[in-house]
Amino acid sequence: MINTYQTSVAAPPLPPRTHRKQPVLIPTQLPTHGPRKPLVHFLVGVVLLHLFLSVAGFMYFYVTSRKPQQGEQTLRRTGEDPPRLVLGKANAFMAVKRSQNKTASALTWNLDDSQCKHVDCQEDGWLTIKQSGLYYVYSKVTFSKADSKCSLNSIVRLRKSGPREEMVMVASCSLSQAHLGPHPFPQTCTATQGQILKLENGDQLSLWVETPLLVCYEKRATTFGMFKL
Repeated sequence: MINTYQTSVAAPPLPPRTHRKQPVLIPTQLPTHGPRKPLVHFLVGVVLLHLFLSVAGFMYFYVTSRKPQQGEQTLRRTGEDPPRLVLGKANAFMAVKRSQNKTASALTWNLDDSQCKHVDCQEDGWLTIKQSGLYYVYSKVTFSKADSKCSLNSIVRLRKSGPREEMVMVASCSLSQAHLGPHPFPQTCTATQGQILKLENGDQLSLWVETPLLVCYEKRATTFGMFKL
């Protein structure tokens, strides 16, 4: 027998099932687009390498800056500072004294501003050696004027026992012709020289110029000295 009974009333809802546990959703990581660990390791390596090279470079420049450079003693010929590299040995650093001579003569020295050790320094310009050996002799002469009748030369003379003198070092410089006109431009030129000489006890050295009136007598502009090697 077929039941043809129909109704419009909805069926009652089912009771909740309290005995079943609710599922817990655990978030998962999204899939990566490629391996990242090798890239991180590479960046860390680059940073460490850069740090190592920076420290190594700083240590290299620090060590090399403290070592005496080749030719450092040669720079003493400019006369900017006394030769402190040879403390304990014979040395001389002379400060020039203004001269009014109009003829060739030896430059004279201001002994108050000069330094002499185991070298007899005289105001008349002659330095007497007291210890035999090899010496580095240097000079710097700055000229602030020019004269068309004479050259701007500086000459180191050596006098052995007796009045005989020998020219052992020569240096020169030149000023432009504009300096000789009626309205000269302020300019200077400097003649520098340095040489190793074998000197004996009693030898004398002096620095000569043709016209002392042309020399610049400002501080450290004109100097003469030596130190024993």
